Amino acid sequence: MSFQAGVAKVNITPAIGCAMAGYAARKHGAVGIRDELWARALYLTDTKNDLMLLGVETVGIPAKMVERVRRRVEELTGIPASNVFIAATHTHSGPSIPRSDVDPVTANNAAVFEDKLVGVATWAKSLSAPARIFYRRGHAQCGVNRREKRDGRVILGKAPDQPVYPWVDVLQITDLNGQTKAIWSCHPCHAVVLGQNNYFISGDFPGAASRRIEEQTGAVAIFANGCAGNINSDPHGADFDAVDRLGHYLAAAVMKELLSSVQGRELTPSLSSLQHGFLLPADSGGIGFSVHAVSIGEVALLGLPAEVFVELGMSIQEQSPFEITVPVGYANGYQGYIPTEQAFEEGGYEVGARVREQEDRITAEAPAVLIAESLKALHRLKEVAS
Repeated sequence: MSFQAGVAKVNITPAIGCAMAGYAARKHGAVGIRDELWARALYLTDTKNDLMLLGVETVGIPAKMVERVRRRVEELTGIPASNVFIAATHTHSGPSIPRSDVDPVTANNAAVFEDKLVGVATWAKSLSAPARIFYRRGHAQCGVNRREKRDGRVILGKAPDQPVYPWVDVLQITDLNGQTKAIWSCHPCHAVVLGQNNYFISGDFPGAASRRIEEQTGAVAIFANGCAGNINSDPHGADFDAVDRLGHYLAAAVMKELLSSVQGRELTPSLSSLQHGFLLPADSGGIGFSVHAVSIGEVALLGLPAEVFVELGMSIQEQSPFEITVPVGYANGYQGYIPTEQAFEEGGYEVGARVREQEDRITAEAPAVLIAESLKALHRLKEVAS
């Protein structure tokens, strides 16, 4: 079976003055650019199925824009829209990508941003060449569970005794001579080293990690966030030196695996993709929700368009029919937080500010449904892949 890959990256740094996303307390737009933002695209094909993985340095991408990008990529490349997987890094120091037009600077940035996503995907496919793909996992912990219990209530703080995901999952794509062409990595952690008082555009620690990996390998480094709904970077609300330190720490964890004397696991060069829609229990009866499951040999990626709590992602991993499953958050849209059932009972920011006050509110049954339906999608994908 002939396996091919192509990779490309494009600068998506917005204009100074654009609205920023991630903190409602900000009072004005960006005043400068600390580091440039990028969209990176990885095209994979086994000659029967095509897959496009996009990693984008923004807090999230509205579902309607995802739909437009997918449709346009299909028109230009022939890659099925349902096989285009778009994940945001969740930097809280990037531009706002609004659901509707706001001020002219922000609206223009959003239009250019969409064009660039389509363009970089098209470019990546045009660069496809014979390739091999390997999976690795290394230890990394960039964050801490933020649901601290204090004085009988849950606050946004530090809860080191609560769950985190202490690994970084890595896909390494090489040419047939062994030269690394792309590195795709996933680690769940809010990109909030910089706080609400920062008005400079930045990719936060994931951007710093990708830059460092690219400097050291000459490859394109794509970062995807995981189920980071209750995981904050450590430190949080710090400075640019802290951004670089944490980013370089994550890059070192990835590079350690790439440089290990133990070869990564080479994956069977076969691809499958599946969209699975269902209803999350809500006050109205149900909210439409869709997950995107893709398989690359023995590895499954599960795209979740939400801020899913880390415990839910790990539960999906543990029960998945695939040997290796990597849940990816902030993928193919954004539908707010999905806490655990226990968190609904405890309250706290994610439940109070992002669930209970929404017009159409999910209920405490939602997390169990998310797990069950995600596993249903993975089992269906396993059948297709077999």
